[in-house]
Amino acid sequence: MWFNIHQLAPHLYRIQEPGHVSFFLIKIDERAILIDSGLGIARRDFEKVLSDLSVKRFRVLSTHLHCDHAGFNFLAEKVYVSRTEFEKYQAISDEKQILNYHHLLKNYKSWPEEQIKETADFSDKLEFIEENILTVFDQKFEVIKSPGHTSGHLCFISHQHQAIFLGDLVYNGMLYLNLPDSHFEDYIKSLETIVHLAEKNQYSLLPCHNSIPLDIQYVRGAYEACLKIQKKMPTPIHSLEANSIFKACDEYHIEDIKIQISRTR
Repeated sequence: MWFNIHQLAPHLYRIQEPGHVSFFLIKIDERAILIDSGLGIARRDFEKVLSDLSVKRFRVLSTHLHCDHAGFNFLAEKVYVSRTEFEKYQAISDEKQILNYHHLLKNYKSWPEEQIKETADFSDKLEFIEENILTVFDQKFEVIKSPGHTSGHLCFISHQHQAIFLGDLVYNGMLYLNLPDSHFEDYIKSLETIVHLAEKNQYSLLPCHNSIPLDIQYVRGAYEACLKIQKKMPTPIHSLEANSIFKACDEYHIEDIKIQISRTR
């Protein structure tokens, strides 16, 4: 079995692809809501996860459309996503991103024993998110626009489950602001919004990578580190050249915060 399953709360599960990414499942009878959908590899194992949880159909809330978050979108009834994010996905042919991701990391991460293919088309499943409140099945989510990591990144708040789904906005690990549509100034504003909401609600913070749940102090630390970088207080520890996924960037380490930021910000 490729996936590890962790129950976080009644009806709320974390689906982990070891060494790669986590996404989340909210179970409602024989239906489910996924927040993101992983790499899209090991389909038989994914279908077994659904079967073991007695899930027969599902819809996806997409925080963003990077290859490790949109892989099983094509199996969903509907995919809810930012229009900005999908238009960017089409414009830069992001369905091919997973091929570059695999090429860069094939010798450093584990992979299921199967061929890595482009992210399957899910354009016929789309529903663009236009409002601040989204109702999926009987569940309501507050939609938080959070650009920075990508131009159309979203976070979702479930007051019912007392959780904030962070996608890739912030997590305990290297933070990447050197993608084709990353934007440092937008990222700072998005982090500020999430810090405020997290401190106000005191909900579980659920990113898609590494430590889950995430400590609010780490989020605040990331925000404060970005403010220092904005004011040019620290100097980067080194610079990196562009590759098939990332733009040329400067890398900063401020206490336990690590971040790569495009040089052309």
